[in-house]
Amino acid sequence: KRPFENLERGLALFEGMEILENKKQRNNIYCIGGFIWSIRSILMLWSDVQEKHMKFLLTSFLNQDCLENLFSVIRNRGGYNPTPTVKQFRTSLQHNMKIRLQMAVENGNCEIDTTEVLDLFEV
Repeated sequence: KRPFENLERGLALFEGMEILENKKQRNNIYCIGGFIWSIRSILMLWSDVQEKHMKFLLTSFLNQDCLENLFSVIRNRGGYNPTPTVKQFRTSLQHNMKIRLQMAVENGNCEIDTTEVLDLFEV
């Protein structure tokens, strides 16, 4: 099998999908469009990666969990603050970058990111 053959078949399936409600086509099922965008993005990224002679693409790293974990750390700095000001956000981000990112809370709504953070301060 070729890599991502299942994604190509899934893309064709989603693009050909019709959702009916009371015998009328329904066009506002936005998750279908999201799946199509995501699959196309992965396939285009795979094409670019292959041009650089790479043999695999770790799609598990193509998610926003790490970004959500960062925002969770920023909101929880100094107590829970769901809407930090720009200054509070910048200060918290700078602080966390200096001490490496704190661990995200275990009861969050996304997968904990266990990859190591690039230490930019020892370069």
